[in-house]
Amino acid sequence: MHGNAPLSSSARLRQSEIPRWRGPSGVLPLIAFVLAAACSKQEPGRDVGAGSASSSDAGDLSAQTIIVSQGSDVLSMDPYKHNESPTLGVLINIYDPLTDMSKDLKVVAALAESWENLEPTIWEFKLRQGVKFHNGNDFDAEDVRYTILRARDWPQSRQTAEVATVKEVVIVDPHTIRIETTVPDAILPTRLISIYILDRETCEPRTTAGDEAWLSTHANGTGPYKLEKWERGSFCQITAFGEHWRGSPKVEKVRYVAVSNDATRVAKFLDGEIDVLSNVPVRDVDRVRATPGYEVISKPSLRLIYLGLDTGRDESPGIKGSPPNPLRDLRVRQAIYRAIDMDLIVEKVMSRQAAVADQLFPSGVIGYIDDLGRPPLDLGGARELLAEAGYAQGFDIRLDAPNDRYVNDDEVAAAIAGQLAKINIRVRVNARPKSSFFADEQNGLLSFFLIGWTNPNGDGYGTFDHLLHTVDQEKKLGMANLCTRYSNPELDRLTEAAASEFDPGKRRQYLEDAVRIAMHDLPHIPLHYQMDIYAISDKLDWTPRRDTQVRGIDLTLRTGAPTGR
Repeated sequence: MHGNAPLSSSARLRQSEIPRWRGPSGVLPLIAFVLAAACSKQEPGRDVGAGSASSSDAGDLSAQTIIVSQGSDVLSMDPYKHNESPTLGVLINIYDPLTDMSKDLKVVAALAESWENLEPTIWEFKLRQGVKFHNGNDFDAEDVRYTILRARDWPQSRQTAEVATVKEVVIVDPHTIRIETTVPDAILPTRLISIYILDRETCEPRTTAGDEAWLSTHANGTGPYKLEKWERGSFCQITAFGEHWRGSPKVEKVRYVAVSNDATRVAKFLDGEIDVLSNVPVRDVDRVRATPGYEVISKPSLRLIYLGLDTGRDESPGIKGSPPNPLRDLRVRQAIYRAIDMDLIVEKVMSRQAAVADQLFPSGVIGYIDDLGRPPLDLGGARELLAEAGYAQGFDIRLDAPNDRYVNDDEVAAAIAGQLAKINIRVRVNARPKSSFFADEQNGLLSFFLIGWTNPNGDGYGTFDHLLHTVDQEKKLGMANLCTRYSNPELDRLTEAAASEFDPGKRRQYLEDAVRIAMHDLPHIPLHYQMDIYAISDKLDWTPRRDTQVRGIDLTLRTGAPTGR
């Protein structure tokens, strides 16, 4: 659906007809958490990184090359510049973390072969030996120390929260480190999944000299693929690294193409120009499925699409006439929640390729509450709440949203605007490319916005320490709370308690209690859980991951499949 026209309430589905994901409360995909960038030798000033072709070269497609379309471009080669899934989904091919996440959401060894909690505030990691960076440098403890401290201390780092508890990284020997934390950190091995290891020898001179921008265009990791060429706005091509510690990947080259227009992406896929299509437009699922030679794979996503609301500022950038800011009143937030007909949006806008959300993350994520439930649509009650808050005549507000990041993101925003008009909230939708949207979001310039969040490690803690904890620069908590400006001391206490609690049952209870507080206060209004929808060429053998990453090392050509284009 396009435009701001409201959806007809007569088309609503019965509550039982809309999918809602449920899972056993005993699912603990990460109990094992207790048990268990960018650099190169090249000269600066080039547009691309190590091993890249010249700017006039479109990249080699004559060899075995798999083409992947995620729908958007890589934003940077620096893994600490952005915390954005499509970007990190490409960079995980180039870099390795100390720990990684398996397809079934368990923490597994990567550059760290093993780890042990020696004391409540000391973790020891044994590092893998014989590992090489793409430029031939040896990987060792110095690289780990440098990377963690840069992730923690660089003012622009978007992964600061993952290492905010780190006090010091002590090098025991070239392949052993001890990480001392300021407080007990039970999930440090889980957090380190997000820390992609850089080569200190070539990066440190740049960062010491203040040339952080160089890392945004150069890449040198230890991952299974090395960067061959990156053309902004067009494609990023990687080629297999034969010396990787897991062995050489089965697919020689992978090209991630940046095609944001859905119709163009589908047309290119059906013409054989794309082999893996992520985020298949829901309106095209049946057509692609019916086309010989292709397979459609749908999997429940970990991603929540939600509305963020500015609960903390009297003068808010997207609210005409503020102060006052109506979103600061709980009754207004409750009215918005009750006026949004997600059953209808899931049916009409998402073509039933989503599930209505009733909390901050889906089942299977630690902290999910089985019986929380979502209040029913209640326009009369919503109008009464607005009148009680002094807004019987409604108010004007801007709803910001990307138009190239999530499935039908701009259409969902338009549908919400139409529905809120029924309770006299006059919404102007400002949908734009994600590069512009996220720049404003990171700088706190939004008041009312549609956005997504996923906890790729299967632990709900990330929702609270990134998004909902009071902004705390010293502790590096709430660093993605700059637009919502939500603050609740009890939620802060529960968040910090969950981080330091080693008992899985107690941690789960802390997170469930935090969910209840957030769903009462409504700084975020949950909309839907995405369904991850992929289409693949039948020449490929591939099983999607729940974290949405399309990793080259997971791709395999079927026997007898062509090896060229």
